[in-house]
Amino acid sequence: MTTVTKEILPGTGLEKLRFGMDRTQVKQQLGEPDEIEQFEEEDSGEVLNEAWHFDDLELSLSFDKDEDWRLSTISVSNPDFTLQGENVIGLLQEDLISMIERLELGAHESEEWANEDEDEENQIVVAIPERSINFWFTAGKVSEVQWGPLYTADDQTIWPN
Repeated sequence: MTTVTKEILPGTGLEKLRFGMDRTQVKQQLGEPDEIEQFEEEDSGEVLNEAWHFDDLELSLSFDKDEDWRLSTISVSNPDFTLQGENVIGLLQEDLISMIERLELGAHESEEWANEDEDEENQIVVAIPERSINFWFTAGKVSEVQWGPLYTADDQTIWPN
């Protein structure tokens, strides 16, 4: 297992974890995940997505059937991961918006997501669609960064080299 560089690369992945890698290539980089979750289609029971969780890194990776089981999403909640050298986890929404503007990351949009558990507060997500990156908020602070490859205007995946 190699060390994971903790610099978020929108549209690309991480230094040695690139979108488009297959599960075998990812295992060569990180070893076995601590947990594998499979998400099935309700009617057929067919597995459509697989999420790998690496607990010590606070890193999750998703592989989609529609993308030939290639790495298609990375999610992190570890404050050691940075975006253009800046810490993101723990930022307040207004501080994140200021950072997005300062780093010229593109137009952003905010949306509130209703939590299915009535005891939990709703979540806010700030997205930068042109960079395929989402910032999830819990209790008013960034709790997770989630990103994927870029897409063409007609929704074709642009896999990094």
